[in-house]
Amino acid sequence: KLMAGGSAGLIPNASRPKELQAWNSDLLTADTYGDRGDRCEPLRPVTIKGPRNSWSSGKVVIGSTKAIEGLKVTCSDLKQGAATIPASQIRARYAIPFGDKNRTDTPLDTLLETPLESFAVGAGGGTVVPIWLTVKVPVNAKPGIYTGQAMIEAAGEEALTVPVNLEVADFAVPDTHDYTTWMELMQS
Repeated sequence: KLMAGGSAGLIPNASRPKELQAWNSDLLTADTYGDRGDRCEPLRPVTIKGPRNSWSSGKVVIGSTKAIEGLKVTCSDLKQGAATIPASQIRARYAIPFGDKNRTDTPLDTLLETPLESFAVGAGGGTVVPIWLTVKVPVNAKPGIYTGQAMIEAAGEEALTVPVNLEVADFAVPDTHDYTTWMELMQS
């Protein structure tokens, strides 16, 4: 049994919070209904890296002890000084399970272009929704780091503001109609 003295003001971290929670997750991580964020860990920016003329993604995950209804994600413009990538170049997609919804380890890996009206409580007693933010980086974008935010809203919940950083590399990929080979590359 582990106990800490003077526990007043400590944040319990062994259970899912009742309110809507957001946490960071790597693109290569398979999120599941059994996941929850560390309440003692601050939410860091969603980091997206990619070359000009690409579609590049980052991810944030939200969770709750109850169903998440009326989910809406609104992204701001991404700015670097006077350079702007408009919010219209960003899309949010919502992951749901492909397989057995009654297991806590079923990956949430099927992406929807629009959110469900209600994301139901899954196995493990919680609702988990990975949100993929995908940016169409303009071919003429100035290289460097652009910043913005995504506002996550759900019915009956306090809105969450998630910082977003896009790092544009100093090269451009060819247009898709010029591809001769499809390659899926992950930044490591």
